[in-house]
Amino acid sequence: MKTISEELKTLSNCKVFDKRDYKYVVLPLDYECNYDQMMLYSSELKNAIIRNVDIDQIDKIMTIESKGILISTLVAYELQKPLNIVRKRKLNLKGEKSVVKKTGYGSSTIYINGIEEGDKIILVDDLVSTGGTLKTTINALWELGCKILGIVILFDKVEFGGSKYIKSKFSEQLNIPFESIFKIKIDDDNTLSVSL
Repeated sequence: MKTISEELKTLSNCKVFDKRDYKYVVLPLDYECNYDQMMLYSSELKNAIIRNVDIDQIDKIMTIESKGILISTLVAYELQKPLNIVRKRKLNLKGEKSVVKKTGYGSSTIYINGIEEGDKIILVDDLVSTGGTLKTTINALWELGCKILGIVILFDKVEFGGSKYIKSKFSEQLNIPFESIFKIKIDDDNTLSVSL
C-alpha cells in the first residue's frame, strides 16, 4: 500500500486551473484513483472518525455528490454503517429537502433524502474549500432534527477559509469534531503544497 509521504508527493503534482476566478484543483478523485490511493484515503478517513467519535453512536454516514461518494462508500463499508448521499438532482421522494448551496464558483440546489429526525450522522466529504456546501448541509440536517457527531474531510484547501469557518462556527461553538487530512495550499505559480 502507498505511504502517506508517497501520496503527498503525488498530490503536489495535481493540476490547478481557474474556474470563474476560482482556483480549481484537479485531485485524483476527479478522474482516477488506484487501489493504493483508495485504501490510503479510506483508512485515513476511517481513523479520523474513530479518533473523534464513538462509532457505536453513528446511525449514518453522509456525503455529498459526487466525488464524496467514492471514498465515503469505502469508509461506510469499513465501519459497517449505512451511507446517505446528498444529491444534485431531485428524486421527488417523500420528505425530500431541497436547499441552495453556494460554493467558490457558483450556486446550485442539493437534495437530502432518507434522513429522519434524531439520526446521528457523520459527514464525510472529499474537499472543503469555501465551506459553502458543508454549511448548507449542516444547517439542513439541523432543520431535519439530526445530530451531527462529526465532520471529516479528505482534502482541505486551507487558504480558501472553509475549514476555518466550519471550525469556528460548528466545531468550536457547537462542539462538533472536525478534522481534515490533507492540507492543500495553491502557490503563486499554480503549483500545490500539500501537508498533513
